[in-house]
Amino acid sequence: MEPIKAAWTFKVIDEEKGIVAFKDESIEAIDKWTWDFGHGNSSTEQNPIYRFKEKGVRKVITLEVKGPAGSSKRTRYWEMMIQ
Repeated sequence: MEPIKAAWTFKVIDEEKGIVAFKDESIEAIDKWTWDFGHGNSSTEQNPIYRFKEKGVRKVITLEVKGPAGSSKRTRYWEMMIQ
């Protein structure tokens, strides 16, 4: 069995309101998702939609996935250019 590998992408849904859709693209069987959007905000949905209240600042987003083959984390740093 291949090891689990966390991966994700995002799409800005509404720039004005800071709404972003996150898509899990992890590899292997996953049965638990934990998203960390920073500042104590999180989600356990596979593909959450999240509203950022702070705009124009650098974000640190982490997805941790768990499944029969173990667990994996993927953190990405990006600048929220939403005004």
